[in-house]
Amino acid sequence: MNYNVKKNIIGIDAVNIRAGGGASHLIKLVSNADPKIHKFDKIIIWGGSNLIGQLPESPWLIKINHPVFEKSILKKLLWQYYQLGKQARKLGCGVLFSPGGTNIAEFEPTVTMSQNMLPFDIKEVLRFNLTSILRFLLLRVLQIHSFKRSDGVIFLTLYAKNRIERVIKKTIKNSRIIPHGISSDYHHKPKKQHSIEDYNLDNPFRIIYISSVSPFKHQWNVAEAISRLRKDGYPITIDFIGPSHKNSEKRLMDLIRKEDPNGNFLNYSGLLTQKELKSVYLSSDLIVYASTCENLPIDLLEGMSSGLPIISSSKSPMPEVLNDAGTYFNSDDIFSIMSAIKNSLNSVSDRVKKSKISYNLSKNYSLKENYKNTFHFLIEMISKNS
Repeated sequence: MNYNVKKNIIGIDAVNIRAGGGASHLIKLVSNADPKIHKFDKIIIWGGSNLIGQLPESPWLIKINHPVFEKSILKKLLWQYYQLGKQARKLGCGVLFSPGGTNIAEFEPTVTMSQNMLPFDIKEVLRFNLTSILRFLLLRVLQIHSFKRSDGVIFLTLYAKNRIERVIKKTIKNSRIIPHGISSDYHHKPKKQHSIEDYNLDNPFRIIYISSVSPFKHQWNVAEAISRLRKDGYPITIDFIGPSHKNSEKRLMDLIRKEDPNGNFLNYSGLLTQKELKSVYLSSDLIVYASTCENLPIDLLEGMSSGLPIISSSKSPMPEVLNDAGTYFNSDDIFSIMSAIKNSLNSVSDRVKKSKISYNLSKNYSLKENYKNTFHFLIEMISKNS
């Protein structure tokens, strides 16, 4: 490919990216960018002070913050519409990349990334309060507009591509499926599995659920399933780990206090550091993942990489990601959750088999490949439009 050196400047619109998986992915992408390997000259990124402060200092990286980026979503959208395109052209950007999924700047060419499936799943949106519902509906309108007008779109899974194309009623021809990658820090070969009879209340079988506590994550249903299995005599515990949505945390903690007032087998640990998470994986025996609305959940990928067997929601894209490695359940049905966990507890051979499959599948999600394919697509867009 013949790269035009003068125009190999990548603009990144991160104005609406504040925290969570979107911020984590972007920080890793920019921090691991290499002009020689990825064939660009500069990256110019517009973002809030918190995000900008986590990015590295580099001669090829220009970080732009503006007071309006800390204001309301309406003020940010107005700035993006009227000012972002002008600045990107003035600074010589060859492409404008919007990893947050909202692309309204007057600029060509643009590439948008789909990372949030909630705006495209009304059933899941209705689990939230009115304020959140209105916000997701606004995002739905903005992202439908963004995907329709973008010159290129990056999807994380085939499921996301198919669902969004159905919603916007348009086949996006210039698109790529580029899944997120996971750090090799989480890789751990599958551990030896033991019979449930080898465990007791002093040495329990340890289950973990790592994800944000949100309305569509169903931690309370999982907690109730665990409580019922304990009453049936299974020596198990569960640790819920991750940041929380205020109302959802209250719902989970109310159930924990009701079912386990002494804190013997239901625990919520909140957000842990990467070092702490690695230790949790090493000391655990099974992963539960009950989300019903995802694009490509990093928590699930890291769990696969940890070498532990996984019990998962049957909602897409989890079966696309886990394939034959998952034992699936209906997250809205406590008896379905109980049945899936019980089947795994009672079958050592199933846990051994599926943990090996998921560990091997996790190797397909490479950070290096994610960076390479993302930048290749962005530079390709510059070349096509130069």
